[in-house]
Parts: sequence; C-alpha cells; structure tokens
Amino acid sequence: MTAACPFLGAGELAPIIGIVGIVATEEPPGATKTAPEYTCAYATDGQRTETRPRLYYFAFAKANPNTPVFTTAENCPGPNTPIPGVGDAAMYCDLDDYWTTLAVAKRVHGETRMLNLHLPQLRKKEGYIQVAKLLGERL
Repeated sequence: MTAACPFLGAGELAPIIGIVGIVATEEPPGATKTAPEYTCAYATDGQRTETRPRLYYFAFAKANPNTPVFTTAENCPGPNTPIPGVGDAAMYCDLDDYWTTLAVAKRVHGETRMLNLHLPQLRKKEGYIQVAKLLGERL
C-alpha cells in the first residue's frame, strides 16, 4: 500500500467529526527515519491547511506493533486512552485544546502497519472507538 486515503473515505470521516462537504486528498509521500509516510488530508473548500484532519500511514519492516503506538503516545501532553481489541495496539489522546491523535497498529504480511489520525476533538468518545475499529479492520 502506497497511500493513506484508501483507508478512510471522506464520506466515512464526515459524520464522525461533524463536518460536511469534506474531500480526501493524498499529499506527496514523505519519510520518517524508519518508514515511508503517506498522508491523506481531509478538507472543505477554503479550509486552512493547518486545520485539516490528516491520516498518516506507515509500514515498518521490523517494529513490534506496540512500538509505534507507544511512541505516538509519548507525544501526548496528558494521558492516553488504550483501545483494547483493535489491531494489535491502539490508543487515542488529546494533543491540545483542539486536536486529538488516534493510532492503530497491526502486524500484517511481515510488516507493522500503523495509521495515525489527527482529528478535532470529539464530544462523544465513542467516535474514537468507532473510527479505530474501522481503521484496524482495514490494516
């Protein structure tokens, strides 16, 4: 897989975050020190780049699924909430007063795949579990 957008359609994300008319756009690929990085940005017309929810996809050759999820959790200024039964490891946490990050990882086809979704905070925490389950199934 060499793209992030196929994992979560704009029409699937829209009702979860309560924003209508969003479009999913694959951004140019990047890389971290340990894996390629694929990014899908979700936006409405005229929405500022820094306020767009984003889904990041990584495929690590040898990492244990807990490693990238725990590394993401270390970036949380406060506590993180594990999501049991989703992928091999999953959690979400608030990054600040606006953003939440959700990470799901699973060992598939000899590699650890992780999806990391940055989205506005949800009023109903069940939304995080709903989207995490969906992403975990698609990994």
